[in-house]
Amino acid sequence: MNENEEFEFRARREREASTQKEPGFGEKAGAMAYGAATDLAGGFGELEKLGRKGTELIVPLTEYEKAHPLPGGRETIFPTVKEVESGLSKLGIKPPREEVGGYRTAGEVLGMVGTAAPGLVRGLTRGVIGLGTSVSEGLAREAEKLGFKLSPAQVRRAAPVGQKGAAGFAEHNQNLANQLAAKGTGESTNLVSREFIGNRLKDLGKEFDKLYLGKEFKIDRDALDAISSIAEAEAAAPPVAGVSAVRQVANQILDANRELMASPGATDFRITGEGLQRLRNALTARARSSGRADAHEIYNLVDKIDESIARNHPEVAAKLGELRPMYRNSVILEDLYRAGGIRGGDVDLQMLGNMLRGKSGAVRMAGMDIDRLGELGRELNLVPMTRRAGEGAIADEKTMRALLGSGVDFLATPLRTRAARALQRAEAGRPPPGAFSRVPGAAAAGAAVSPLTSDQEE
Repeated sequence: MNENEEFEFRARREREASTQKEPGFGEKAGAMAYGAATDLAGGFGELEKLGRKGTELIVPLTEYEKAHPLPGGRETIFPTVKEVESGLSKLGIKPPREEVGGYRTAGEVLGMVGTAAPGLVRGLTRGVIGLGTSVSEGLAREAEKLGFKLSPAQVRRAAPVGQKGAAGFAEHNQNLANQLAAKGTGESTNLVSREFIGNRLKDLGKEFDKLYLGKEFKIDRDALDAISSIAEAEAAAPPVAGVSAVRQVANQILDANRELMASPGATDFRITGEGLQRLRNALTARARSSGRADAHEIYNLVDKIDESIARNHPEVAAKLGELRPMYRNSVILEDLYRAGGIRGGDVDLQMLGNMLRGKSGAVRMAGMDIDRLGELGRELNLVPMTRRAGEGAIADEKTMRALLGSGVDFLATPLRTRAARALQRAEAGRPPPGAFSRVPGAAAAGAAVSPLTSDQEE
């Protein structure tokens, strides 16, 4: 080999080496990005194409459908991978070299996962987390606007369980429940104790004194009937402390109106503010020394009298509109405390809701009443921090693992998180999975392809 031939040979080898050099990081990353982009952008088109073919195997196309393809003669609405590659080529972006084909494949896998991700998420949400009804979802969103952090298991329709809220938010929810319940009485506190309830009843009673004393009021037949019921009940009751005082005041009010009561069609009766307050004070003292059921009935009679005053005296109606709900809410909390629904100052909203549901005519749903708070607690299975596992329908970590099964017990905590609830809330607005459809679109396509890309059954 002469000198010229040797030079030629070396130059050729160097050119070959330069064209076959090891791909750098940038080229590898570019190949992966190319694969991911083309598969992600064209994935829905590929699924649609496969879905159409699968659908045609089940229900062959009619002659009309064969003669009327998609607008523009397209096979699919969404672009396929081939179409995406063609579009990139026109933009000057060429496919990667064979030397980085593995990186391109890795990118395609990522793109495929991206295409399937919505179906996977929806499948997890519907099949594992579970969805609520339109009613429970609406109540959940209302509670969340108040500040409660909920767990999906409280909201779902299938086998809902009582919980203290989303993972890590039990104390937050309990403090909020205490504050909202206390707010209904007109004062704020983090712990609703027996002393707090007693002080609210006493202070509100003084407010009624200021409003009633030194005045005379007109009452209607409803109030007088309530007072008659009080007198009859006290007359029939065994002689215990407080009975004589109640009966004495009630009879004095009835005696003052006896002549009018005998007149047919009479509707306007009179009561002095002093007499009214003596009756209220005697009745409330009687109620607080009675059993829960008797006390609640006595308080209802007191409220009927106050309601009659509000109807017949516009000048005090506004103030009564403030006092009556606060007094009633205080009475309800006292009733709940007696029933064991307040422990250590913590209010059991689920028990509050159950208690109010069991009382006929108790739910007025006025703006200041705590009935709605109790309804949220009952419907959303929101249990207090003081409730122990196994007490009612509460599910702790151990119970959640038992419900899920040993194969997925690692999901016990994640399924109680706010993130899981966010998935449930987002999925609640979507329509349920449908059957095969000829409507051209990804929904019909995905249903015939794979459980990874189709909506999961509930």
